[in-house]
Amino acid sequence: MNRSSIGCTVVAAMALVCMSAGGGPPGPASGSTSDLEKELTSGDPNAQSNPWLRLATERERVILGLLRLAQTGTPKVKGRAIEMLGNYRASEAAPLLVENLETSYGGSFGSFPDPLMHSSAAKALLEIGEPGIRELLWGRVCKPMTESELKTAAIVVRLHYARTGEQEVGLFRMQRLLEQERAKAKSDPHADANLSPSTRERNLKRLIEVY
Repeated sequence: MNRSSIGCTVVAAMALVCMSAGGGPPGPASGSTSDLEKELTSGDPNAQSNPWLRLATERERVILGLLRLAQTGTPKVKGRAIEMLGNYRASEAAPLLVENLETSYGGSFGSFPDPLMHSSAAKALLEIGEPGIRELLWGRVCKPMTESELKTAAIVVRLHYARTGEQEVGLFRMQRLLEQERAKAKSDPHADANLSPSTRERNLKRLIEVY
């Protein structure tokens, strides 16, 4: 996010939070966007410190509000809140997003491939990047996933690595995680050899197949 867009993004997110809470649009918290940019780019370190601190504080406040709206708002508000969390690259939202891969809020995402065009959460995870991928591969796969969720997760992982032309890195990463999961099961002295694979192992195996 470049400097010229910081103020606009903060104001837009604050407007969503305030209006969804029943209030009107927020007033300017720290002057106009142009004034804020001038402060941030000032050659005086002392003049810079206060606006940067204000931005950090506003970001934290806005993200907490967006997280709340993503759980309690109307479907339309939830979708917008999740989209804004992606715009903010809010890694704090990753656990919530991976639990809502299949939730459709009626958003429209242009040229993103299906099913991302129907999933605010999947698109937001892709915007968040590595923290979102880690939450998918280390957290969400430990719980039961539907076939549709697995396919969506595989698309998110593949597109994440496709940005740098390193799709094979994503495949290797999942294969390595699967090997580690199988090795852990074999090393468990209390494990029953006749038991079926763990949920994480099954999910990782299927992710690799559809990747």
